[in-house]
Amino acid sequence: MSQGTASETPGPGAPNREEAIHGSAANASQPTRPDGQDPVKIGLWGPPQSGKTTYLAALPIAVSDGSTRNGSWIIFPQGTESRRLKQNFEKLLVEDQRFPEATVPNAPASLKWLFVGDLARSRFDRRKLRRGEMESRFVLDLIDVHGDAYLHNTETGGDPDKETAADAETANVASVALDHLAGAQGIIYLFDPIGERDNRDSAAYVRGTVNELLERAAANDQRPGRYLPHQVSVCITKFDHPELFHQAQAMHLVTKGPDGMPRVRDEDAEQFFNELCTGRFWSEHYEAGQQSAEYVRDQLRHIFRPDHIRYFVTSSIGFWIEPPSGDKATTRFNLDDFANYHDRDGKPAIKGKVRPINVLEPLISLQQRIAQG
Repeated sequence: MSQGTASETPGPGAPNREEAIHGSAANASQPTRPDGQDPVKIGLWGPPQSGKTTYLAALPIAVSDGSTRNGSWIIFPQGTESRRLKQNFEKLLVEDQRFPEATVPNAPASLKWLFVGDLARSRFDRRKLRRGEMESRFVLDLIDVHGDAYLHNTETGGDPDKETAADAETANVASVALDHLAGAQGIIYLFDPIGERDNRDSAAYVRGTVNELLERAAANDQRPGRYLPHQVSVCITKFDHPELFHQAQAMHLVTKGPDGMPRVRDEDAEQFFNELCTGRFWSEHYEAGQQSAEYVRDQLRHIFRPDHIRYFVTSSIGFWIEPPSGDKATTRFNLDDFANYHDRDGKPAIKGKVRPINVLEPLISLQQRIAQG
């Protein structure tokens, strides 16, 4: 719930259906080259309601939060639709305090955002002498599709005789999305612990996508290697959800970040993921939830090089922080009241200031790893 919910309403600034299906594929095959640099094509992968659209919406907030931990960044939208998406995302999260509507099936949103940053004295600055600027720039070239696109063909096996005419458009969207994912240099995979605990559907979305990617690799490369070449950032989403947070705290996986906010350190994120996938995290759901989540973990490590995978515990909206009151001059994190969402007019809405946690970091990490080869 804290990362947005599915809807039949088009996402903000979504392109028309014809442009989304055909135009974005054409753009992907002929990317722009800002200052002679190729775009970094990133695939966004995850089941419905895992938080893909809210993750994208939080990126402009994350780059302007005033922190220097990840360097200083600015986003230049490339094209009208990319600009509309950015400004609509900012309006929704900041002014309206609403979650963006999930991407609608058969109406993917395509965006290109040029990120220009200075990593000097940030956590990514590994120079021996930290002097002068350390410029970094990349283009996020991405198609955001409804999670069901990655489920397509898992039941029919891709057999056109078993598909109805109504499936044709879904098949086209799924093909575009999977082509983009296969051709991407990096992938952000969103793992939703709450959704997996309650629905146990991650395996279904991963199974079909993995086999589609392997089929494309075999078709495009006469001698495919042992692993797919992508760099991967696995994001464990919805850290702000009270049940997830309290359980992580009970397992001693939560620490305080440099900004004073609770975090799971990046070096502990893989352990966090392991605990979720092996069933030790949700003890009362051990038998029911283990098989699906463990399959997801094993598949990721089987098709991608293990040293190409990094793990992050994320929250697109962050925590609610009590404002100063009475004689108190500072804000305060309250363990009994930190959920940054509530119900408004029968829909989940954002309660206070959006404070993204580990939203920008997985993207910069991908860019750095891709640049280093």
